[in-house]
Amino acid sequence: MKKILLLPMFAVLISILSFLPQDAHAQQLCAYAVFNQPLPQPFTTGTSIPFTVNFGGSFSSIHAVTSYSFFDSTDPFVGGDFYFIDNFGGQQTLPGSPPVTEMIVNQIDPTVTSKFLGGTFSGSYSSQQGSFTLNKLTFCIQQPAIFDVPPTPPDGSTFNIHKGDTISFKVECSDPNPPDTVVLEPFTSLPVGAIFPVETWPIGVITGNPVSGTFSWTPTSAQTVAVKFSCQEQLTTTFHTIHIIVTENTLSITAPPNITVTANTAGGATGVNLGTPTTSGGTPPITITNNAPATFPLGVTLVTWTATDANGNTSIAIQQVTVNPLLVNIDINPKSFPNTFNPNSIGVIPVAILGSSTFDASTVNPSTVKFGPSMAPAIKPALLFDVNGDGKKDMVLNFKIQNTGMVCGQTSATLTGLTKTGVPIQGSDSIKPLPCR
Repeated sequence: MKKILLLPMFAVLISILSFLPQDAHAQQLCAYAVFNQPLPQPFTTGTSIPFTVNFGGSFSSIHAVTSYSFFDSTDPFVGGDFYFIDNFGGQQTLPGSPPVTEMIVNQIDPTVTSKFLGGTFSGSYSSQQGSFTLNKLTFCIQQPAIFDVPPTPPDGSTFNIHKGDTISFKVECSDPNPPDTVVLEPFTSLPVGAIFPVETWPIGVITGNPVSGTFSWTPTSAQTVAVKFSCQEQLTTTFHTIHIIVTENTLSITAPPNITVTANTAGGATGVNLGTPTTSGGTPPITITNNAPATFPLGVTLVTWTATDANGNTSIAIQQVTVNPLLVNIDINPKSFPNTFNPNSIGVIPVAILGSSTFDASTVNPSTVKFGPSMAPAIKPALLFDVNGDGKKDMVLNFKIQNTGMVCGQTSATLTGLTKTGVPIQGSDSIKPLPCR
């Protein structure tokens, strides 16, 4: 077992070495360790030799990662052990040794994010695995493959979407050294139904430099997920996490306000403007329908509005449409005011349907006219003449008092009927019954 310990810088450095060439597979700064005394050969268990190592250059963009790599003496780049330093600060376990504190953290420029300044470091090398021949010891600072932001969303980004909506974003990573090849893949399992492009082999990965893929997902339930991607070149792996919060997207529809209209055709009203409903939630496009009839009959009709989204979810709301008869002015017992009558009389009572600038009394169908609580029909042919002196013809009809159902104490009476085209009409007037005996 071999052990490396990085210690505070010696007051006097024995030697400073220039940089080794960059590795062909990654952008690095590398330097040999210089031992402060001759190396014993063989190097035996328990032996500890101090050394120094100098990084004379700097990286303008260093991305701290959490792993390390170890190459043994067979590595063609060096003639001995090769240690890769890529976690700037804190504790790191090197192969076969307990955690050691790295001094690299002191060389990070706080005014420039992740800028490594270089410098000289010291430490000691010891063996815990028996005798062996030690030739060289090399340390390298690695500039790993990185996620390109943009187009990749920033690490730790959170997206809030609704169930049934589709989220899609591009993930791209690259290595600073263009000839290198990087591998991009999901580090964690994708959510159920999510799509991320893959090659046939290696399974689930995309390779290139830069390399990119588009993540796409349409969740079917409310949930929170963290999608973690990895970008790896020969020596380093960088991770990138995107958080997705999925909430319910309940479709809701609100019907237009209730309305009241006047009859304008036989049996009711046509061309009624119902207004426009409003919706919220759901997955577009939203389709809105209703069951309104072409002709609304007299009275109250309930209209059901239905909203349906792209996922087949539905919501309903109810609107009330009231159709009243066409209101006309009538005059009970014309030429008399107040409009008196005797409920016990066996005679008749005249009622005039008054014409106006907006209503032609001659359009009324006399055979359809009814009067009083008992809906008494007219008993004589209708007369058309101006009863109130306004220059408009009025229709006068007579009704048997005993057939009207009017009683003592009654203060108003109503007349109904249809025009010749079937439009319902209605009019009311005050009455004053004579004292009943």
